[in-house]
Amino acid sequence: MSLSKERRGQIADDIIQEIGSPSFSGFLDLASLARHYGVTGQSVARLLTKLRGENRITAETSGRSYKYSLPREEVEFDFPTDGLKEDEVFRKNIAAFISSAPETPRRNFAYAFTEILNNAVEHSKSPAVTVCAAKTEAFIEFSIRDKGVGIFAKIAAALKLEDTSHAILELMKGKFTTNPRNHTGEGIFFSSKAGDLFTIHSGNIVFTVSAFMRGTNEEYAFSSAAPPLDGTSVSFRVWFGHVETLAEVFSRFAPEDSFVKTVVPVKLLEQDSVMPIVSRSQARRLLARFEKFRAAELDFEGVSEIGQGFADEIFRVFRNEYPEIEITPVNCGSAISAMIKRVTAAPR
Repeated sequence: MSLSKERRGQIADDIIQEIGSPSFSGFLDLASLARHYGVTGQSVARLLTKLRGENRITAETSGRSYKYSLPREEVEFDFPTDGLKEDEVFRKNIAAFISSAPETPRRNFAYAFTEILNNAVEHSKSPAVTVCAAKTEAFIEFSIRDKGVGIFAKIAAALKLEDTSHAILELMKGKFTTNPRNHTGEGIFFSSKAGDLFTIHSGNIVFTVSAFMRGTNEEYAFSSAAPPLDGTSVSFRVWFGHVETLAEVFSRFAPEDSFVKTVVPVKLLEQDSVMPIVSRSQARRLLARFEKFRAAELDFEGVSEIGQGFADEIFRVFRNEYPEIEITPVNCGSAISAMIKRVTAAPR
C-alpha cells in the first residue's frame, strides 16, 4: 500500500523529532518504526533515503547500521561589550535566524538570550563576548562566551564563600546579584527554567539543568572540567516540543507577579561527594537569603539521608525564627522523612 503525501510527511516529521530528541541513541530500528506506523520496512527505508537526499537528516556508517543526526545551521558573532545592547543584538542578528521555530520555544529563547547577554555585558568585566546560535528541525540553541572574571568566582567573592562551587547553590536560589541597584538577580534563575537544557561553564565547573530530567536525580548535574575555562560560557537549548510558556514559568515561582518562591535542589550540597549532608553549617548555607522569599521548596531528589543537626537547623530552628516563610520538603525518602518528623516533634 502506497503512502499518501500527507501521511508520508507526518511520519517524516515524527522521525525527525525522534532523531532530534535528547534521549535519541543515534540509531533507528526500522522494523519497530514499520510496525508503529503500519507500513513496510521498505517504505521506512525509502523515506529515510529521501530525507537524507533532502538534507533533512544525516547518516554515518556505524558497523552494519547507520547513525543518524540532524543537520545544524550555525551563526557566530564577536562583539565588544562597551555600549552593547542585548535587544539590538537579538533583533539584528538572531531573530530572523530562528524565525522558523514555533512561537513558545522562540519566545523563551529570546528571553534567555537577552538576559544572559545582558549579564555578560554588565557583570563579566570582559572586553568582548562571542555569541553563537544554532538550529535544527528539532531545536534552537545559543551559547554566549565571555573572558571576564568568571560567574562562580565573582559570586563566591561577593558572598565570601569558602568554595567557588558553592556559588551554584546561590544561583539556583535566585534573587542574588552583585549589582542590586540595576538588577534583581532573577535572570539566570528564570533562564534556567525557560528551556530544556541550560549549562554554565566557568573555571573548572560545569553545571547543567535539564528539564527532561525534572523530578529525577539527573535534573541538576555538575562536573569538573580541565583545563579551566577563562571567563564564563552559558548555553541554552529549547526543543520544538516545549510547551511551557514564559508566563507559566513565572507563575510557578512568582504567582503574585513577584518572585516569592524558590525551589532549591538539596543535592547541590553534595557536590564533592565527600561530605554527607549532616551539619548545621550546611543547613545555614542552604538557608542563606531565604528571608527574601515567602516560600521555599527543598527538593531532596537524589539525597538518601540527612543528619539530625542539618534537619533541626532547617525544620525547627529556622521555622521558629521565620514562621512566616513556608518551608516545604519534597521528594523525600523514608530516612529523610523520619528525620524531619523527629526534629519537628522536638520542643519548639
